[in-house]
Amino acid sequence: MERFGNAHQVASTWKDPVTEEEKRQIESRVVEQKRYEEACNDLKLNRSISQREAEMRLRFRETALETERKRAAAIAALPSPQPDPLESHFKNNFMGCTLCPRK
Repeated sequence: MERFGNAHQVASTWKDPVTEEEKRQIESRVVEQKRYEEACNDLKLNRSISQREAEMRLRFRETALETERKRAAAIAALPSPQPDPLESHFKNNFMGCTLCPRK
């Protein structure tokens, strides 16, 4: 008689293992989906950052090449340098100036 109603009490607190497993799987899927979405977002972000950096490097390179082309064109447009006015005073054998007195 002591145990009368005990089965009802145990049965009311008993949880069906099948439904518990289904709940656990659903929660696991939700966590997996969340983790997947975060990983996808991180991957997209990293790819976009890498692509942006590559585009910036390309633009910097093109800008540097254009600047160098302009500089080269400006140098090429300069007149040729005048001959050295003192060069005619020196001999070809580098003995000194032909106009200066020798010692």
